[in-house]
Amino acid sequence: MHSIFQLMLLVLPAANAPGIDTYTSVHKAEQTQPQLEFENVTRNRVPVLQGVWTLKPSIVICDGVVRKSRVEQAVRFWERLGYEFGEITNNNDPIDCMSEEIGTIKIMLPSSDTPMENNLAITTTFRILETNENIRSNIVIHSFAVNKPLVLEHEIGHALGLESHKSIWTYYESRI
Repeated sequence: MHSIFQLMLLVLPAANAPGIDTYTSVHKAEQTQPQLEFENVTRNRVPVLQGVWTLKPSIVICDGVVRKSRVEQAVRFWERLGYEFGEITNNNDPIDCMSEEIGTIKIMLPSSDTPMENNLAITTTFRILETNENIRSNIVIHSFAVNKPLVLEHEIGHALGLESHKSIWTYYESRI
């Protein structure tokens, strides 16, 4: 079964590919600019690439939520699959971390108004509807979850544009 997932990911374009040809289902974001949308996550059996980064996304670690070495480890997982990233930096300025910086994946702690429910982490990816280009992403993660196996790798997958599904854990486990 895990070879099926490998085959499926081989046919998906890499994160920095110029375009994609997949079915996209999204809901408009409330209180955002008209060209931005939230990812609509459904439970499919096949990973679906919802959006692509045309530039290498930089990763910003906010709030000191995770060590840089742990982020580098998670990034290496995706680099082995052909994805590329920009610089990984730390930023403990709360105002700066809340800014909507284009071209970044920000990793941060949940705020008091973040609806975490029973989730270890939540990733929100913003993209341009017409081109499916990812422009920024926020990974909100509990501090106790950052060192759990594969949680950060899973969330970075969402930030790269992959849709969630139950079976992807089998693929993650086979690649580590």
